[in-house]
Amino acid sequence: MKSESPKAAGSEMWPPWAGIRTVFHHELRQRVFNLSTAIFLSGILFFLSVCIFLVGDFLDTNLATLGLQWQFLPWISVIFLPALAMRCFQGKNLGDVGLILSYPIPAYSTIIGKWLAGIVLVVCALVLTFPFVITVTSIGTPDLGILVSGYLGAFLALSLLYSIALLASAICKEEISSFLLGSGLIFILLFTDVNAVQTSLVPDWFKYVSHYLFVISPKHWMDELTTGQISLSAVLYFILLTSLTLLLACKQMRGYYSAPKHPFAPFISGIVGLFLSAAFVGSAARGVEKFDLKFDVTEHKEYTFRQGTLEIAKNSSNDTQVTLYVSEDKSLIPPQIVQHIDRVSRALSNLTKQSDGRINSRSVLLRPDSDLAEAAELAGIRKIPMSSGDSLYFGAVFKSGGKQLVTSYFDVNRATSLEYDLALQLSNLSRSKTPHIGVLSSVLKPANIDTPHAGLSVLEELKSQYDVSIIPYFSDGLTDTYDVLIVLDAPVIRKKTLKDIDLHIQSGKGAILMLDPFQRMNSANAALTIKPSKDGQINSIDDLLKSYGLDFSNTKIVGDFKSAATVESTTGRNFSYPYWLQIKDNNISKKHIVSDNLKELLFAEAGFFETNKNDIDVQPIILTSAETNFISKKELREKSTETLATEFQTTSEIRKIIALHLSGQVASPFGQTKNEINKPTSSIFAIADVDWIYNGFSLADARMGDRAFSRPINDNHKLFLNMVEHIAGDPNLMNIRSRESPIRTFTAIEEMLFESRKAYYQRESDYASRISNTEASITKVLEMTGAKSVEELPLTLRGQIKDLRSAAYPIRRELREIRLKMREGINKKFKNITLINLLSGPVLTLVLFLFVRRFRRTQD
Repeated sequence: MKSESPKAAGSEMWPPWAGIRTVFHHELRQRVFNLSTAIFLSGILFFLSVCIFLVGDFLDTNLATLGLQWQFLPWISVIFLPALAMRCFQGKNLGDVGLILSYPIPAYSTIIGKWLAGIVLVVCALVLTFPFVITVTSIGTPDLGILVSGYLGAFLALSLLYSIALLASAICKEEISSFLLGSGLIFILLFTDVNAVQTSLVPDWFKYVSHYLFVISPKHWMDELTTGQISLSAVLYFILLTSLTLLLACKQMRGYYSAPKHPFAPFISGIVGLFLSAAFVGSAARGVEKFDLKFDVTEHKEYTFRQGTLEIAKNSSNDTQVTLYVSEDKSLIPPQIVQHIDRVSRALSNLTKQSDGRINSRSVLLRPDSDLAEAAELAGIRKIPMSSGDSLYFGAVFKSGGKQLVTSYFDVNRATSLEYDLALQLSNLSRSKTPHIGVLSSVLKPANIDTPHAGLSVLEELKSQYDVSIIPYFSDGLTDTYDVLIVLDAPVIRKKTLKDIDLHIQSGKGAILMLDPFQRMNSANAALTIKPSKDGQINSIDDLLKSYGLDFSNTKIVGDFKSAATVESTTGRNFSYPYWLQIKDNNISKKHIVSDNLKELLFAEAGFFETNKNDIDVQPIILTSAETNFISKKELREKSTETLATEFQTTSEIRKIIALHLSGQVASPFGQTKNEINKPTSSIFAIADVDWIYNGFSLADARMGDRAFSRPINDNHKLFLNMVEHIAGDPNLMNIRSRESPIRTFTAIEEMLFESRKAYYQRESDYASRISNTEASITKVLEMTGAKSVEELPLTLRGQIKDLRSAAYPIRRELREIRLKMREGINKKFKNITLINLLSGPVLTLVLFLFVRRFRRTQD
């Protein structure tokens, strides 16, 4: 028996907007004043906080972003959105299907009204996540553009997922069935995202299929928006698929007016229609992506290429091929690296589109111990060991005209300089002549071109990119012409060589000059005492720099309390040593291309520069803080590092320059330039330390099984290579500026740690010094007696050593308590943040619910 439609009963259909408004108001009133709505909001907010703070360990990530919120929100919606929508067409409080059909309201008005009422609650849930936003902004400096685009992506994604849950409710009508169907449909669509199935638990054929199905996944398109790049293709996907899903729900509701020919027909047509719609819309959105209709809303325009990069891409050879090699299984790769893989892939795709067909790029997925993986390793791609025991491949090979360059690994810490790194490789690939680099040093011999120097691995990296020559140290003048001249560890230089260095600089070619008041890595040079030259005489590199307008502290070493590096004593104790400078943050210039992407540098007993002329163009690159002190070479030789650390006191509040860039025209002290008007501009990098580029201060040795390798411990090598590239590189590269780091950290927490360390520094140093003296006394007794252990000593001496150790126990306890107090404030703050965020969702929902109930009573 067929049900009679309202129109057949003689009623006239309401206007569309009137019907939508009526259903919307009715649905919203029923939901707002219903306890189940408060439970829904409390549940989704509470479990979202649990996932962020307990499952995702947000406070251990040191990342001031909402990334974890957007990572977990779609998966939580698999449960909560179908639960919200399952009673839309069934239930005593919300009206059953028969009551809905009795009104002269079109089906689409009913569906849209119910959908809008649900979207209001979805918006409420998003708004009530503001405590997490406050948390992030209070402990760090997030990118506001990414925050806004993230919420836009979340709103569009949840709107689509709720329309799917509404469709499931329209198909089944019965609560439990609609909940299960809605959860299943949403889960399947989310799981088709290529990043969601990169796990060893799924079959290989499904991984392969997922590389084509990802375009139908809301998770993929939501991720496109939450990165800070508003893609019109993603917005189009959500709007079109949401509209088509609501249209399918309308069709299901129209079927209520008559019995179906087959009982499973509505079920099958609804599900098949949803997946066909998703495939059609996903493919259309993918096609729109080719037009590159995107808006970069990040604070520092992370996704917008500079003009110099575009010029390099358009000037590349027609046969340029870029192959990106990535591990196939991403399930164990940290999320930050997975995001960086997506970032690199997007950048290469954009370069390909904007190169006028000159660049082709492709991605190759690698499995460990496969033929493809071995071929990639032979080409230069690094196999990176991970803490999980697995390996990671993430590099690229650039080929053109028989020439090949390799980026062995895309370090996530170089995310700020990704554009520069890609442009550099493309530029090097298209060069017809390789720049010639000359290196003058007392520790290097011409034979080191073929035989690597054990302590200077950076030289090997230099040789892989440039034509490098080692200049004989005591040669009478420069033996060739060079594009870049590097002088390091060269305290004594012949007069003719000094003249040639000056002539090289006067001709407009670049130089990197490194001086050191106390050279730790070369004890022979550290022991040298060179008398200062008389005014006007040029006997060394610092005399040459002085004539250019730079004074070097040849006999003074600068210390910095704020930049003190943590070192280990001979007894194994860690302490802060202010004459080893661990330079970070504001002490690294963000205005110069060679340093604006760096995070951390290390200098050992460095000197500093001061200017003695006002008409020179000096740009500081590395500076100390305003809490410095100076010691002489004599003090450094006579006192131990622990004594120097304990006695350190701030005596100067003036920041000192450790490294700088001198550019423009400089006067020759030898009068070698005749035409001063047309004289080329010079480019000199001066660094008041030499030890910083040695392996001991830039690399750490590591082992993986039977394989030994070195890994960077800071950005020292990067700074050095950036200086070389700045002088010898493509002019287009000079216009490419690396952005501020997209990796936003907990700056407030880092500041708290520093202040805590500063407050307890004196007491910690005092206790540490007392323990060190006790241990030194015990060691001295053993050395004097020739005993290998305390057990071999006479009973009297054993008793004395026991007394010494007993006296040290309370001191050690005090030291442990001090170090615990240094982190006590941080730990307490972390606990409070976690507790507040876990409770804020349910509490705010309860307050809102009570307010609404009270408002309703006053209105009644």
